[in-house]
Amino acid sequence: MADVGEEWQSAKWYLYYELSDKWEEQHHSFFKDKETKKLDKQLTIFINSTLPPLLQDFLNETGHEGKKAYDLMTSIIEYENEDVFENISHGPEWYAHQPLTNSEKPIADVRQSIIAAGDKYINAIVNAQKELDPFFNN
Repeated sequence: MADVGEEWQSAKWYLYYELSDKWEEQHHSFFKDKETKKLDKQLTIFINSTLPPLLQDFLNETGHEGKKAYDLMTSIIEYENEDVFENISHGPEWYAHQPLTNSEKPIADVRQSIIAAGDKYINAIVNAQKELDPFFNN
């Protein structure tokens, strides 16, 4: 997969440019009558109460594509974590004694197949977005 730091920066800039006007309106509305007393708590409340609905609206407007990709990545990471856990906790002898699937394949082989297919799919989504999304033209 691509460099996570680079993708993180792209995501932050993308959300900033997509949400900045709404974010400013919400910020102004929330803080216009407040003082600086307990500012850290007020900022926490603002971020926890305002950002999730803004992100949800953004997801709704974009057809939840980001959420779908996030859910897919999360499930692939869960498969990877299971694989790592079994390798660490059971050692090499585990392979011969692990549970088998319905067609009597080792579960680790099936899991690896899912991980590889998921990685390929995620990379295809990321590359397609870079090719098709006007944000990435600059």
